[in-house]
Amino acid sequence: MNNWRSNSLIFILFLVFNCVIWLRSFTLDFYNDEFQLIEYLEQFAVSNPFAVFSKEDLAGYYFRPIRDSALAIILKIFGTNPLPFRIINFFLYNLLIFLIYKIILNISNNKVSSIISALFFSLLPSHDIYLVWMPMLGDLLTMIFILLAFYYSFFHNTPKSFALSLLFVSLAFLTKESSYTAPLLFLAIAIFLPLKRKKFLSHFIGSSFALTLILIYRHFILNINLFQSTNFENLSFGSILLNFSYYSFASFIPTFAYSKENPLSIFLMFLILISLATAFIKLKRDGKKIDTNIILLSAIWYISFAIPISTLFMRWYVLLPSFGLLLITQEIIKSIEERTLLIFSFPIIIIFTTVNVYSMAGWERAIKMSKEILKEIEKIEIDGRDKALFWFFPEYYNNYPILRVGIQQAINYRREQKFSEILIPVSITLTENTKIELLEKNQSENEFYFLITEAKIHI
Repeated sequence: MNNWRSNSLIFILFLVFNCVIWLRSFTLDFYNDEFQLIEYLEQFAVSNPFAVFSKEDLAGYYFRPIRDSALAIILKIFGTNPLPFRIINFFLYNLLIFLIYKIILNISNNKVSSIISALFFSLLPSHDIYLVWMPMLGDLLTMIFILLAFYYSFFHNTPKSFALSLLFVSLAFLTKESSYTAPLLFLAIAIFLPLKRKKFLSHFIGSSFALTLILIYRHFILNINLFQSTNFENLSFGSILLNFSYYSFASFIPTFAYSKENPLSIFLMFLILISLATAFIKLKRDGKKIDTNIILLSAIWYISFAIPISTLFMRWYVLLPSFGLLLITQEIIKSIEERTLLIFSFPIIIIFTTVNVYSMAGWERAIKMSKEILKEIEKIEIDGRDKALFWFFPEYYNNYPILRVGIQQAINYRREQKFSEILIPVSITLTENTKIELLEKNQSENEFYFLITEAKIHI
């Protein structure tokens, strides 16, 4: 009873803490390729959410039936209202943070350091995307399934725990392809942590068998070729190595700072590296030992899940491998005296909270801009013509992707007269300083001429 009460209080703590930071996500309308995903779900999945188990996803070369069926069920129940999608992502995020806390507590047996480690993870600035983007429900579910599979394989050794671990890893395989290297995690643990060798060899064999069945089904029955994905285009050893190293830093960078021109990304990475280096040096000076098995487990985790995503750098892929980095951080944190740890953690929590609150305000402004653009286009009367050519169409707003993918679906979303084709030869990035001035218009020909200043061009 006391354990249940303690867990409930800690879950509520995470919930309240994350509400302070991420609550603005509830106000965000649909944007970018969410319109495209809604159209796909309405066509193929809303009437039968389980139809996605027998077809490829929106991109044409992925197979993610758990994610797509979950989104279809939400759409079926709540309709085209963004709020339920944001709330469910927020709930899953909190569940993920709590699960991370429980796993770290089992490893460290230190409640204070486990809570602080979980709070640090919930504060990572790159996590804004998981709260504001509908498709990220799949990434959150994938990580929850992988962590549950790890929990039942690492801390338990019964036929029931083996079955549960196999179930959760199979669900992860059906949710996102980045989980396909989970058998490598089990194999590496069996090789490098001898005390768990026999158990993890069984988990390796079981998960490999489940993955093989899924790959055979998707490739030979559904004809979905894994290697047709854009992830495997223009591959080189150098790019894979570079992306592999990039992912170790990507967790600390919010969306708005994701550019070479923004010094905040450099500052945040520098802050984390200096903080960890200072803590590590202090531990060495005090003669405290760090568990090499945990360091090894951390490296195994990061390598196992960074390998499949290193073919292409997409910052939203960082969630799974970042848990490996957290294990190293936690091992350092648990060795620090509690009073020193609290003093040391406070400024980092304040800095990252400030960055995240600012980031969410930026998302709010960007998606408001997207909504205004689409509202203006909605007024255009096509008078029998169903094709449109837009020059200098807004793709980003201050580094936030607002109308970059699925533009035709976004434009047609609320229009009664739909465009059959939309061409955008040149797009732009808007900023707060961008000025758009109407110079000339020819209403009869649907021609408008604008002067645009302080914007970046994308061809």
